[in-house]
Amino acid sequence: MSDDIKANPAATLTEQQLFANFIRMPIQYRNRIGSTEHTCQPEDLLRDGGQWGELADFTELFTDDLKTHDTPESELGCLVESLECYLDGLNTVLTDFRAYKAIQSATPQEAA
Repeated sequence: MSDDIKANPAATLTEQQLFANFIRMPIQYRNRIGSTEHTCQPEDLLRDGGQWGELADFTELFTDDLKTHDTPESELGCLVESLECYLDGLNTVLTDFRAYKAIQSATPQEAA
């Protein structure tokens, strides 16, 4: 067994630092046959709150709009669809970050 392998510097980064690096990385998302469907940074998925803007204002804004909307059932359906899309994006970011974190923690640094 050799002592030439040193800990990866990324393994000494905090999770917050790893995440800060991760959310700015361009990631290519591919379809099942390997063609690139799109490239984006995870931060883009996190910031995409759709037409409702910040989530902190979401419930008040939506409730007020829903009260005056002509077709509240349709509006609720659109909201559910928008939230499902946003949650899919959050799940993608979470899954990709876990994979990135595991790779960064496991990759040995080359011997100096």
